[in-house]
Amino acid sequence: MAEIITGGKDLITIATSLLAAAFAHDPITAYVLCSFTDSQRITYLPKYYRTLLTAAILSGGEIAAIVGEDAEWKAGGVIMLPGKEVHGLGNMMKAGTARVMWDIGLRGNWRTTFEIVPQINICKSKVLKSSQKYYYIFLIATREDFRGKGLCHKIIRNWQERAADEGFPIWLEAMTPLARNVYLKCGFEEVGEIVVGKGKVDEKGVAMVGGGGMRIYGMIWWPKRETPA
Repeated sequence: MAEIITGGKDLITIATSLLAAAFAHDPITAYVLCSFTDSQRITYLPKYYRTLLTAAILSGGEIAAIVGEDAEWKAGGVIMLPGKEVHGLGNMMKAGTARVMWDIGLRGNWRTTFEIVPQINICKSKVLKSSQKYYYIFLIATREDFRGKGLCHKIIRNWQERAADEGFPIWLEAMTPLARNVYLKCGFEEVGEIVVGKGKVDEKGVAMVGGGGMRIYGMIWWPKRETPA
């Protein structure tokens, strides 16, 4: 029977493998890593996600995963605890972010820092005050051959029970319409829709002059509202 395990630094390596594979064709990731060819990006993803995971853990994040009897990971993610920010400069530098920023290049850093993050912060400010603490689902994914079995829902449900006990909301960004639908079923509400890459890419992140861009959905779950079982 599958069980949920939690941890920190000890789980980074295997979590990296899961996330790099799960997000291999993620349009937002491709948009940020625009200086790479498709094959180069796939090769680079383990370094990219290891850096993100390390920064998150150093900043107060926690990894959770669904693991089978054979110790094989089926789904996993990282959540930031209330009051913790993954973007702290010191921990980002310790995680090796400077090297990743160099690798990504000017366009990728511009897209992250000046196009994506500001829009997310504006969306978040609609429902969360600057001083309000909340849980933040930084990353979560299911291995491709285990999708459609409710495994992410199980991890999220575990986090929701914890957040409800402590009285904190949970924030996340859904990077695809499919992910958005999964989170809606988990009791999240859509706060706003963010458009990135408009005029440069289509909805799949493929370069297209005049393209409509991609959607990111800001979403929140409130602890006092009933969550689907």
